[in-house]
Amino acid sequence: MIRDSGADLVVLQEAVNQAAVAKIAELADLAHFMSAAGRSLAFISRAPVAHYEWHKPRRSRHAFLEIVPLPDVCRIFGVHLS
Repeated sequence: MIRDSGADLVVLQEAVNQAAVAKIAELADLAHFMSAAGRSLAFISRAPVAHYEWHKPRRSRHAFLEIVPLPDVCRIFGVHLS
């Protein structure tokens, strides 16, 4: 479904299994991805990204994921809603 949609960047929620994120990226033909142990958000992307970072606000149960795609023309935030 992701590959067929032609998406350039996809944020994944409940992405706690790093191997599963890598497999989804492979199956979707999106060469760039990042996930991290202990983080519930990940991304897969067609193009490299300039920057990504998880931000953990003091009162939030989950971190926010900031992604800056190349070229650096926008910032995308993934938010995990509880």
